[in-house]
Amino acid sequence: MQTKYENLSVKFELTDHDRIKIGQIVAEATENLERIDDRLKEVKAQFKQEVEMETAKQKYASRCLTNGYEYRDVECEVVKDFDGFRIVWTDAKTGDEVKSREMTAREKQMDIEDVQT
Repeated sequence: MQTKYENLSVKFELTDHDRIKIGQIVAEATENLERIDDRLKEVKAQFKQEVEMETAKQKYASRCLTNGYEYRDVECEVVKDFDGFRIVWTDAKTGDEVKSREMTAREKQMDIEDVQT
């Protein structure tokens, strides 16, 4: 006769002590999962924000390339030309004309600050 050994999975009824021990494992694992899930949400939110920022940069740069221009803020001197009834904006640094247009009917009426003494 030959003897050999095997491992079998055999059903055992839990004792009260076993139940308490396993209940503690469940409670600890649940708490850990909640903590991990909270950290995961924070990281996802951070990555989402980073993705949105880079997407906005990409769209802006792509639009500039497609259009062939971009808008930039430029400090301008605004001159009201009451002889030619025009308003002219010139770049304060370079003196280049940036924009000009005809005055509206309201703008053609001089305000007190428009009158130079």
